[in-house]
Amino acid sequence: MEFNRLDILKIFKTAFSDIVPKVYYTDRPSSTNTQYSTFIVVKSGDMEDNGAWQDSYINLLIFAKDTDGLESTSVLDGLQKEIFNKLPITNDILFTQKPMMLESKSDGSGFHYLTIYFGIIIK
Repeated sequence: MEFNRLDILKIFKTAFSDIVPKVYYTDRPSSTNTQYSTFIVVKSGDMEDNGAWQDSYINLLIFAKDTDGLESTSVLDGLQKEIFNKLPITNDILFTQKPMMLESKSDGSGFHYLTIYFGIIIK
């Protein structure tokens, strides 16, 4: 069975693109022509082959622009709830399992972000 990382990332970009104006693959760009107050970065982890299926994990980094130099807690809370409302995701290619969230952190560039990660089983 072949793991196509870009196809997997596209599934999550599509799933979460109605929550924020922009979803990036793997990393956020150092600069853009458009300034977004919220966005998501979706990353895939290492793939493990388990014979009949493969498993990996997805990291979602959910960014919200700081307000008056402080975390926009209510914005991040709303985004987190919207993402958890979409999980689990199940389709012909994969299903998600065990979503977890890490504490918010500052990126040092005027945003705070939450990390939500979950396992994926590729059928």
